[in-house]
Amino acid sequence: MTGMVRKELFGPWQDSPELLPQTLFVERDEPCFELAETNRLSSAPGVGYRRVQTVRVIRNDLLWEMRRDLGPTSAFSVAPFILPGAVPLGGGKWEVLETVERLQFLADDMRINGIDTPQPEPTDFVRAYERVALARIDQKVGRKRFAT
Repeated sequence: MTGMVRKELFGPWQDSPELLPQTLFVERDEPCFELAETNRLSSAPGVGYRRVQTVRVIRNDLLWEMRRDLGPTSAFSVAPFILPGAVPLGGGKWEVLETVERLQFLADDMRINGIDTPQPEPTDFVRAYERVALARIDQKVGRKRFAT
């Protein structure tokens, strides 16, 4: 079943005011514009936040959207993410490079293995303050330090 669905009729996770054609299924080899996993508040009382996977595909030169409920957000340790499947070419044109199957594989892998994010090195504020203080003193006296 496909078609245009109004915001009120689609369900608790439709938050965009625009109308997009909605579908209940996507093929694995369809060109995928974007895959996103976000946390959405359910409209059912007492349910809370749910993790929702949104897949946007290109069909007949139109952007179609399919949403799938993955479960409560407490079951997921990975932060919400968006995987783009297309690149802008300019002039309002896009080139879709990925398929639904490839982006869903990446999303499953990210959910299982997590997302590697580099941790910044801790800043040594005491050492930084000492360097600034020495620089001020040297500037007043007219000295230059070549090694610290």
